[in-house]
Amino acid sequence: MMMMLTESFSKLSLVLVDKSTESKSDWPKFSGDSKKFRTWYLAIMAQLSLPPWQELYNSSTNDIVITTTNNALNGKLYSKLLLSLEGQPLQDIIARSHLRANGLLLLQELSQTYRPRNVPEVIAVKTGEFWSKMKRRPNETVDFYFNRFHELLDDIIESEVKISDRSAMRHFLFTLGPEFEPIQNQYRIGNLPSEWKTTHWPTLLVLCRDFYHSVNPSGIHPKENSQDGSSDRVAQHRKKIKQWFLNPASTAKNLPWNRLSTLANVFIISLLRIPRMIVI
Repeated sequence: MMMMLTESFSKLSLVLVDKSTESKSDWPKFSGDSKKFRTWYLAIMAQLSLPPWQELYNSSTNDIVITTTNNALNGKLYSKLLLSLEGQPLQDIIARSHLRANGLLLLQELSQTYRPRNVPEVIAVKTGEFWSKMKRRPNETVDFYFNRFHELLDDIIESEVKISDRSAMRHFLFTLGPEFEPIQNQYRIGNLPSEWKTTHWPTLLVLCRDFYHSVNPSGIHPKENSQDGSSDRVAQHRKKIKQWFLNPASTAKNLPWNRLSTLANVFIISLLRIPRMIVI
């Protein structure tokens, strides 16, 4: 009798733990906005990269596997996806009987519907936008721009348009804005240090982030009010600092060291370290 009670209690505990886990791992909702589909899809991929879904996740492509023999897990995925859909996507999916109990096929169908990859007109528009319009906005962080840049780049590459990592990284560096002019100039003359010649995107992101913070230690901030002339003074200080960076020997004597504002002093102190980083 005691053994039966112990076994029953153990099973009940497992059920309670499973329900608790499920309630804490609700998947994000998707209601049909194609602009939000990529973010939703990436969140689903993040879920599938964790137990117990790993069998359905391809770590080499960071996407779902094409097929699986684990019908039970595939059926559970179908159930979870139904709970995450709302509005028109839900109505469309439940009406398609060939998708039932097949979570992988459901995801593939959603991707084809809300993120078409092989339509020539769509590919042409995205490719043109990437090469001619892509650039970091004035108040956009390096990380946010990195994500936006890669979202468009991934869409193009998935459409089987060939863009090499070297070309994509060069384009990224040259669209980061005026703060990165020293790096861009060093790239043009082939004088970048070895660490900047990486083909590893996360490494490049860290280098760009660190460089941006060395030039702008105060971070991104709204435009200064020019009514009191402070904006013009800051712009002049930045111009002098940039000139000093590009040609320190001839411009250092012209810098008003004793009259620079606190902000300019911070800039100069940070920039004193930069030549060692980018000049071989």
